[in-house]
Parts: sequence; C-alpha cells; structure tokens
Amino acid sequence: CKLGSKVPVYGTLVGLVNVDLPEFGRKVINAVHEQLENASKIDDFLTMKLLLRMAAELCNSGVLYQSGLLGLLHDFLAVCNDTHAHQRRRDVCAWLVMATMPYCCERLREDKREELEDLYGTLQEYMRKR
Repeated sequence: CKLGSKVPVYGTLVGLVNVDLPEFGRKVINAVHEQLENASKIDDFLTMKLLLRMAAELCNSGVLYQSGLLGLLHDFLAVCNDTHAHQRRRDVCAWLVMATMPYCCERLREDKREELEDLYGTLQEYMRKR
C-alpha cells in the first residue's frame, strides 16, 4: 500500500471525481475493502492503518457513507472482545481505531454523535479491562 501521508489528498480527489463518475467512487471503495481484507490476513498493520485513514477520508468526501465507516470501525473493535484473538491483535485493532479517529471524528461528531460516543465507550471499556 503506497498511500503514505497523502491520504487526505487522495480522499478529496476521489470525492471530486465521484461527483461526476460515481462508479469510480464505488471502485475505490471496493479496492480499499479488498486491500484491507488482504492486509488483515497477513497482519500488515501499517497498511491497515493507511487504508482505514483512506476510508475515513472517503467518508469525509462523501464517497463512503458514515454508517459504513462506523460499521468498519466497530468490526475492528469487535476483535477486542474476541477472547480467542491473540492479545497483540486485540491491542492493534484498538490502536487502529484510535489512529483513524482524528481523520473522521469532526464530521462524525456533527452527524453521528451517538454512534461516535458508542465507539468511544467501547474503546474506553476495552482500555479499562486491559
């Protein structure tokens, strides 16, 4: 994954192109999803972090629904409650969600405040138990 520090720029560009070519936005979302699954299978945490940031930026630019991003973040937090998952993996999943929040928190706070607080509550509970 070669997104690097330009993730906000790429997310914005996809959002601008998506206005005229919605199929392009769908293809980008599908590519991000596929790459995220592949990175999860091989425990490539850096790639997962960058792809989650990309998903957050796609949400900010209106390409990805906010509920879709929240669902994705909740899926990562679900690993934290999986007692069969290795502790390192649970910690990394919590960290990935926390690392993604600065990229989408402002917009989610405006539109999905209750769901965002639920996400924070889940993180807080995990950290308390940890």
